Amino acid sequence: MRLRERENEERCAMRKHELVLELLRQRKSVKDIEKFITENG
Repeated sequence: MRLRERENEERCAMRKHELVLELLRQRKSVKDIEKFITENG
């Protein structure tokens, strides 16, 4: 069970990284990216 939870957390973290990279590709400001991170934990 713990392995499954850890894998899920890793997938969520990877998805967040992908979203931040996409924001960078769209040339969003650092402020916008920080806001996204804050709102999406």
